[in-house]
Amino acid sequence: MTAEKILENKYTEKEIIDEIENIKLQLNKTRMNFEMCTDEILIDSYIYEIISLNKKYQYFLRLAKKYGISATVFKKQKKFLWKNR
Repeated sequence: MTAEKILENKYTEKEIIDEIENIKLQLNKTRMNFEMCTDEILIDSYIYEIISLNKKYQYFLRLAKKYGISATVFKKQKKFLWKNR
């Protein structure tokens, strides 16, 4: 995604869905790395990356909801998210 599109919120429906799918894949990969990691510094790094990806994921889900975009891909997401408290 370009910075211009992020600032202007000019996404197509396909771009929003593709971005959500991409973030899901990144989250799964990062979680697997986190679970296999034993180094303290890398563990911290994965935690921050997961938090960052969750924020981005929430942004794009909110954007999809705002524009009425729905797909079956969104129905199974909640069990994969780490809630920030």
